Amino acid sequence: MRLPTALCLLFTTAIAAPVPPKQEVLHNEKTTCATIDTYTVQYFIDNVVPTKRPPSSTCLFYTWGLTEKARLYAQTHGKTTIWDIWPDAFYQDTPSDTNPLHCIMRSDSHKRTYFANMSTAFASLCDIYALVMDANVSPRTASAFDVGERGRGEEIACYAD
Repeated sequence: MRLPTALCLLFTTAIAAPVPPKQEVLHNEKTTCATIDTYTVQYFIDNVVPTKRPPSSTCLFYTWGLTEKARLYAQTHGKTTIWDIWPDAFYQDTPSDTNPLHCIMRSDSHKRTYFANMSTAFASLCDIYALVMDANVSPRTASAFDVGERGRGEEIACYAD
């Protein structure tokens, strides 16, 4: 997988405060379903793999649709994404009799809450600064001044391959 011709990173600090959605009652006769109430921000903080806590100034956040590009960039530039610090089981959405997250992942509101709490926990583990990869920022669409003026950041760096 190649990085795009121009990859722009927005240097910013973010604080997330998700609004909890209305709770849905889910049931699957074959699966013992975990409840969304289990997966609080504190739960995620408490369950980070100790050896995978993000070092200072290595956190990389990204906007929707950039998961693969962000993960590749992180691997090649010493950055940490939300995918790097929890056990693999925390990301399972496979519908199976043995996956307790299946019920959460099949509900859009529960899935949003789950990943919003995970993202907030990730943000709370990051310090000094974080990078944000934004699909809407490129050398053609914004300058550092434009981005700062719109309140989306203070500094922008673009990398061309």
